[in-house]
Amino acid sequence: GSFDLYSSTQENSVQNLLMRLGYSKKTPFGTAYQSPNTAADALLSVTNVIAEEQPPETELIADHAQKLYGSYRDWKTTSSMPLGYGIAATAEETELANKADYSNAATDATDDEPTDAWSANPFNNQIAMYESVTGTDASGLYHKATAVDAESTSATQRNFTVTTTSAGPLFLYFPSIYLLDIEEAGISCYAQVNGNTVEHVGGRGSCNVVYAGTFDAGETVTVSIVPTAMKQTTVNKHGQIVDVQQAVFDAPTEAAIKAETLDVDEMKTLLGKLDSAGFLLKSFSNGQVSASFNAQRDETLLVSIPYEKGWSATVNGHNVPVHELYGGLLGIDVSEGTNDLELHYMTPGLIPSAIISIASVAVFYAWRAFENRRHRTRATSGKRAAQ
Repeated sequence: GSFDLYSSTQENSVQNLLMRLGYSKKTPFGTAYQSPNTAADALLSVTNVIAEEQPPETELIADHAQKLYGSYRDWKTTSSMPLGYGIAATAEETELANKADYSNAATDATDDEPTDAWSANPFNNQIAMYESVTGTDASGLYHKATAVDAESTSATQRNFTVTTTSAGPLFLYFPSIYLLDIEEAGISCYAQVNGNTVEHVGGRGSCNVVYAGTFDAGETVTVSIVPTAMKQTTVNKHGQIVDVQQAVFDAPTEAAIKAETLDVDEMKTLLGKLDSAGFLLKSFSNGQVSASFNAQRDETLLVSIPYEKGWSATVNGHNVPVHELYGGLLGIDVSEGTNDLELHYMTPGLIPSAIISIASVAVFYAWRAFENRRHRTRATSGKRAAQ
């Protein structure tokens, strides 16, 4: 599909966060993603997914007939967090260190050791965020599948044999194609599973984690990377030209593909540790959110709204600071018990700008009135002189 079919956001900090969690790279058009990203979707309070086939942890809401953009199926997520939920980390502790070296993404993305820092490996980043919000070990969230090169009958595609080590949804990631040091586009390819195309990957806005299907433990599938054209090239930030041969065929296996199975039961266990049952959304309108939250303890309330400097908040009628969590989400401190929340957004500089604009218009009209009066006076004086 095209960009008008994607969920997207334009804010730079949110783009960075989404890229780290396995959504697409930053583009001038915002951040797009076109494949279910179940574990990250749950933390970001994604409520619905549009897909032809059923994504993991969803139930069908509506099967829409022909519309402006064609028919589509709407799935409601069943494991996602509410708009707000309490987390174990403080605002300061959500500032995960950034150890990613995006100038050498194919190497850095092969770092398979989860840490408490952001890396170029989206699976590790999801684990790091789960550990941060829950305050517990989340290393069992994903189970690495075995990927080895396989023979191909075509010189225009690269095949891998992927063997799962556990049952569940299988997700794929292609570091060498995505070239994370390039903001706009990598090498455009199709990702195929058992001969069927599952996603367009590597192009602008399509560098995301890809859902490959749900499989049993020990099951083997064939994953293929098929360039959309063999003569593609792109230039990275260092001015180096990268072609299809380098990005697809010459990259080591561990740099070309990552395959991980999501442990759905472990994900649900981790999500169950979050303080979410007491959140109630009362109203949500442009620039204003009203909610209540019965907190189990003194903690930080994460609200799945992009952080902006224009947000202000009150808790039980008292002004409280608004924090930026994980480099892109909004958070406030709450106390154990009932918290009545009001969030307001005002575009920074809007009021001073409006005052300046009104003053400028007033000065302009005053000047025009003065000029008109001056011209009339001159005209009257000229007539008198002529008489």
